Amino acid sequence: MNNKSYYLIPSFTMKTRLNKTALWVCITIITAIVLKILFNGIASGEMILFLNPTSTMLEYILNKHAQSTTSGFFFPDLHIMIDRSLSSENFLVMVFFVLSCTAPYHILKAWKAILLYGAILLASFVLTLAISAVRIMMALPVIRLQDSQPWLNSFWMQRVEGGVFYIIALLLVYLVFRNIFIHMKQQHDLQHPQASAVRHNLFVTYRRNSHLH
Repeated sequence: MNNKSYYLIPSFTMKTRLNKTALWVCITIITAIVLKILFNGIASGEMILFLNPTSTMLEYILNKHAQSTTSGFFFPDLHIMIDRSLSSENFLVMVFFVLSCTAPYHILKAWKAILLYGAILLASFVLTLAISAVRIMMALPVIRLQDSQPWLNSFWMQRVEGGVFYIIALLLVYLVFRNIFIHMKQQHDLQHPQASAVRHNLFVTYRRNSHLH
């Protein structure tokens, strides 16, 4: 193989991978924007369909019954109202965006990439429900102190506590899925050794071009 062909094949492969990566990043950004717009357009009363799974999960875990209201679900024994403020809709958008930007779409065939995209959407929804339930359960001790320590249950303190909790949760989700995606890449390399060799050639070509310039 002449030098021209040697440089052409890796360059073509690199361009294809960059194009696929750019495509999926654009799809991810558009999806995140659409989700945010949809959530902003949903009335508080219509969020019950989104809050119902979280309420059901809490009923099962805490063995407490919730009463359905026009704005959400009320737990009379716990004095907690599960309304839109606890829907974690923004967290869902962030989880999807982070996971989708981390996903190795570029190593997959189109139909597998689409399946992974759908799986990430579903995983983002399920993770948001689970993490929202954990957030509410962690807030229970604070709510019980609202009479003796009312500042702990103030609006701004709830914002701070929720912000710290969701940032930590988002970081943990990212680290877990990052390891999963790394494992996916390793398995892909084992099943497609030629693709791994091409990536090695891309690196060698890049280094040679860097030295030439």
